[in-house]
Amino acid sequence: MAPHDLAERALKSLGQQRFVNLLRHAYVMVGNSSAGILEAASARLAVINIGDRQKGRITSHNVLSVDGEKGSLENALRTLESAEFVARLRDVKNAYGDGQT
Repeated sequence: MAPHDLAERALKSLGQQRFVNLLRHAYVMVGNSSAGILEAASARLAVINIGDRQKGRITSHNVLSVDGEKGSLENALRTLESAEFVARLRDVKNAYGDGQT
């Protein structure tokens, strides 16, 4: 399946290999999924976490949490492009470990 095919249909599950490959090639993950909190840091992927579903969880430095209001989302999108945030992504460590346990 070509990568563009994924955008043309809904899938119940991507499967582990497709999911990891998408993380590696994505620019940002937006939503309130635990994958943004748990896995995205290992791929050095920026995350905009919307709402408080993940409230109380430890987050890595790749996660920007917003309340879902238009202004806070716009600010997060601008932050993604800042030199400081880009540098932070290069050095991010996953708060949940390096996957070698």
